[in-house]
Amino acid sequence: MLMKNKITMRAVCTAVLTLVLNANAAAATSAALTSPSEVEGLDLLQTMGRYEKPLKTYRIVKPSESPEQAAAELMGVFSGLTEHLGDAEKIYLSKTRIGFRGSKDPSASFEFDGETGNFLFNGGLSAYRAEGSSKGLPDARTAEPSARGWLEKLQFLPPEQELKTRHVGGLNMGVPDGRGGTIIYEKLKTVRFSRILDGLDVEGSSRIVVHLGQEGALAGLVHQWPAIGRGIELGTTELRSPDTLQEAALKKIREATAKSERSRLTEAKLVLFDDGHGVIEPAYHVTVERWIRLQEDQPTMIPLDFYVPVLNQPLAHYPDMEVAQLKPNDGLSEEPVVTDVDN
Repeated sequence: MLMKNKITMRAVCTAVLTLVLNANAAAATSAALTSPSEVEGLDLLQTMGRYEKPLKTYRIVKPSESPEQAAAELMGVFSGLTEHLGDAEKIYLSKTRIGFRGSKDPSASFEFDGETGNFLFNGGLSAYRAEGSSKGLPDARTAEPSARGWLEKLQFLPPEQELKTRHVGGLNMGVPDGRGGTIIYEKLKTVRFSRILDGLDVEGSSRIVVHLGQEGALAGLVHQWPAIGRGIELGTTELRSPDTLQEAALKKIREATAKSERSRLTEAKLVLFDDGHGVIEPAYHVTVERWIRLQEDQPTMIPLDFYVPVLNQPLAHYPDMEVAQLKPNDGLSEEPVVTDVDN
């Protein structure tokens, strides 16, 4: 009996030990899947903090005219392009933002920001509600030169070295065909331009979006392209060290991939970030692909991107900040932010 009990106890201990080892192995496997050391492409972080030339930060030049005067002048330009803004209602959206809405077609609108000079024009969509594609709509090949032509005609075309065609797309209408399918009608062509300063892509607020309609007419325009003052060269003491930048990026990646079964760093790109409030400064745009199991059988790829400021004391208001850390000087000021430039 004693021998039998010993055998039984040995079997139980062996079974318990096996369960513990299996559990530990499963935990180790799970940790390996979510550990930052297992994130693919982390070698891209090693490029952070290594620059081929000095970096610059920029301040916008605020419009010298009053918001009312500047908005009135622009309304004179755009009201001639659509019949829906002739009797538009004037709306004060804030102390420095003025808007106009068409009384007969509320989708016709114009907005102007007196702080940045950014504006938005929408000629109205009432003419595009009927079924059928827009007549004379530019195709993918002719849309970009047509958009540039409108910008040149209205004297909004930036210098060629600053302008980059980012995307050509459009606005479509889908109508049920009665057989379970959908009929697609092309309504507008859209061309998006992004900005380049000192050889770096400007991300964030800066953009020009041109909407083209029937016979290539200008149906809408988003102009977020503020005038800027001279670039201020940054000294090495103002920049975060490569190790600090990489650690900041890795910390966010670690947090973002904690529940991922697989993850991959796809980009750590040096850009200029425009916060839309007067500051354009260097930052790294980091993009991560994460495969997370939700309720489906297969993991779902959920991308994530974020910015890592390059400056020790960033002035820009980044998406993950509730408020900007510092208030920048006016771009019109002759007294620039004090910098320590290495010659």
